[in-house]
Amino acid sequence: MTTGLRHAALLRDVLRLLGTSDAVELALRVSREIDDECGAMWEEDAHWSRHRIAEIDAEVRGEHYETDDPGWALRTAVDSVLLKDPEILRAMGDVGSMLASADEAFMKSGLVERVITLSATAPRYTAPGPDREEILATVRDDQQGGSASSVFRG
Repeated sequence: MTTGLRHAALLRDVLRLLGTSDAVELALRVSREIDDECGAMWEEDAHWSRHRIAEIDAEVRGEHYETDDPGWALRTAVDSVLLKDPEILRAMGDVGSMLASADEAFMKSGLVERVITLSATAPRYTAPGPDREEILATVRDDQQGGSASSVFRG
């Protein structure tokens, strides 16, 4: 929704500036404005997606995903502590809604230090539920005639 609203506002502004007499110039100008306004945040999102897909692929292979990218390390730290601090959760909501870049939300606001402190002892995945090994064990148990619901009861 945020992207659509940003595009609509940029189109409105360019229409006010140029009018509709030159459709090619209008389209090119809107495209430039969108790149200027949203490009960096889209790049951040694509960067996260590339790392997350690589992490999932590694997990499927039974490996731990390793990278020397400090941005990914910070992002995974943020993910692990979202529910422990309301300011971190709000900042991540701003990033996810494309209302702020990660730099604006975390670096400029001083939240990075809190993220690092809180994440030092936090598990990587904080969502409740079975991990991959528990799910696979349950599937194996079920295939051997056992009860698949035991792991999901807690």
